[in-house]
Amino acid sequence: MSLRELKKEIESLPSLGKTVADFKKHWLKPIRANTNQHLPFLQQLTAEQKEQLNTLILKAKGVMGNLEEAQLLQNKLRSYIHYLIELKLTALNNNKSKAQLITNHLLNDEFLNLKNTIADIKSFEENVKTLEAHHHEVTEYLEKQITLEQALIFMELPHWRYLQNLLQVTQDHKRIVRDLGRHFVSLAKTSNQNED
Repeated sequence: MSLRELKKEIESLPSLGKTVADFKKHWLKPIRANTNQHLPFLQQLTAEQKEQLNTLILKAKGVMGNLEEAQLLQNKLRSYIHYLIELKLTALNNNKSKAQLITNHLLNDEFLNLKNTIADIKSFEENVKTLEAHHHEVTEYLEKQITLEQALIFMELPHWRYLQNLLQVTQDHKRIVRDLGRHFVSLAKTSNQNED
C-alpha cells in the first residue's frame, strides 16, 4: 500500500469519539425509574434482577471511559503519515539532515514513538474486546430474563452496530500501523543509503 493510499485510509477512519459516544447513547443505562424508557420491559424485572443487571452495566461503563481517549490514537496515526510523507520527500530531494531529523523524531519522540503507538493500539484493542465481553455478558443475562420478543427488540437497537464498528477499527489500526512501520523502515534505509 502506497503512502497516498495509507493517508486516505487513515483519514477515512471513523471518529472514535463519535462512535463511542453513539454506543454509550444507545447502550443501557443503569436501571432506575426514569431510565431506558425505550425499553419498558426492563422495569418489569425484579429488584434482584435489576441489581444484577446494573452491576453488569456498570462494568462496561468503566471500559467506555478508557475508549473515549482513543481519538488521540487516530491523531497519532495522522501525524505519523504526515511525517512519513515528509520523510519520503526529503529522501527524494536528497536532504540528508532533514531526513535524519525526521527519522530521529519518529524514533525518539514520546508522542510519535512507533513502539508506544503499537502499545496504544494493543491497549485499545484489549479495551474493545473487554467491552465486547461485557456487552455479551449483559446481553446473555438479559436474554435469560426477558421474553423472546423483548430480546429481539433489544438486539435490534443500534448499540450492536457501534460495537462492530469499534471492533473493525481495531483491525484497521493494526493493519495501518503495520504498513506505517514497513514504510518507515524502508524510508529510513533509503535515507541512510543516501548518506553513504
